Amino acid sequence: MSRLFGILIISLSLLAGSIVLQNAMQNGGGPPTVTVVLIAVVFVIGLILSFSNGKNTL
Repeated sequence: MSRLFGILIISLSLLAGSIVLQNAMQNGGGPPTVTVVLIAVVFVIGLILSFSNGKNTL
C-alpha cells in the first residue's frame, strides 16, 4: 500500500512541478525557490515510500 501511495505522490509532485514551470515560463520569470524546494521534498518522500519495501522509515 505504501508503494502505491509513493507512486501517487511522485506523479502528483511531477504534475505540480510541470504546472509551476509552465506558469513561470509564461510569466517570463523563474519559479519561486520555495516552491521548487517543497516540490523536491515531496518527490523525495514519494521515492522513500515507493522503495521502502514495507518498512516504516518515516
